[in-house]
Amino acid sequence: GQMRQLTQVYLHFNQLTGTVPTTISALQLELLSLDHNRLTGTFPFDRIQSRNLVWLSFANNEFFGTIASTIG
Repeated sequence: GQMRQLTQVYLHFNQLTGTVPTTISALQLELLSLDHNRLTGTFPFDRIQSRNLVWLSFANNEFFGTIASTIG
């Protein structure tokens, strides 16, 4: 899809399952809220490289792995 103008994604408390798609890197996000779902796997920190990202929330899921040093 052509959603290059999309800057804020609120998907918290939706009982989402599965993994975060790597295509998320195509978005220039300022805000990404995925908390309180049932997402699994490793979080694609290496795919989220938006300089505009000021808020990232992914608590209360089933992610595993380490948080990239580029986050924070």
